[in-house]
Order: sequence, then structure tokens, then C-alpha cells
Amino acid sequence: MLAFDNLKSVKLPAKCYCVGISAFENCTNLAEITFSPALQLIYDRAFAGSQALKRVLLPATVEKVDSTAFINCPNVEELAIPQAIRYNVFEIFRHSTNLKKLYILSLSHYKFPKNNPIKGFPNKECKVYVQDSQLDEYKKDPTWSKFGEILPLSQSGIYDGMGMLIQ
Repeated sequence: MLAFDNLKSVKLPAKCYCVGISAFENCTNLAEITFSPALQLIYDRAFAGSQALKRVLLPATVEKVDSTAFINCPNVEELAIPQAIRYNVFEIFRHSTNLKKLYILSLSHYKFPKNNPIKGFPNKECKVYVQDSQLDEYKKDPTWSKFGEILPLSQSGIYDGMGMLIQ
């Protein structure tokens, strides 16, 4: 039995800038992570195999997430997408086929990736929250409009209209 077998939640320290390689790998009961507002890097396999993980609210400060950091995390339902990882986020979360809410923290509109690796995605069951100033642009986009609803971040209860955590 590993020391982390029964770990259900993690709160990273306020000054935590990175999560190391395999730091929480195969913590199958890990359901909740509170990320540091200073977080910048998440390395390979940091949360790989965290089967119970449902919510990944990455702060806007994240600059890099390695492609295998969240591999085999199939039950993620809520995901925040910081500006810096918006182009490879769906590759990073390719096994997360249960996404129900996306929070796009990007400062500018971006096109939905053509080579989306998530099966059955986009879907009408998923709500997308975008910066309030970009709402109309996302609603007019033919791919983003395939999602259930596109709503302003200020209505998320988690982020303000500019993509900053309210908590």
C-alpha cells in the first residue's frame, strides 16, 4: 500500500510554482486539487491515473503542462484552460471524455483545434464559459457553437469576467 492510496484532496501551498514528475501519479482516490495561484508548471505524469479527479481549475498563471501530466484521468468534468496551454489542452486531457464545463481563461479568442483527440467532443452536454468581452465572438464561431451553452465567466461563480479566481 502506497502512502498516497487514500489521498482524496490536495491543497498546494500558496507559493508552489510547480508540480513535479509523477508527484501524485496513480492517486486513484484523488478527487480534488486546489492549485496555488502562483503555479506555473506541471510536469510529466504529475496527476496521471487520478481516476477520481473531477475538477481541474488551473490558475491563469500556468505556463506549461506536460502532455502526460493528466493522462488516464477519464472522469474530469470541469476544466479551466489558461492562455498558455490553450493550443494543446485537448491533447493533455485526451482521456477526459466526461467534460461538462470548460472555463476559457484566454485573453483572446482561439479557434477550436481541428485535430481534437477527445472522442465525441464537442458535445451539447458541455457548457463553455468565456471572458465576458468575448462572448459574442465565441457564440458566432461554428465549432464552439456546437457546445451546449456559451456563457460569460462572470456567471460561473468561480471566475470573474476577466478570468481571475473569485475564491
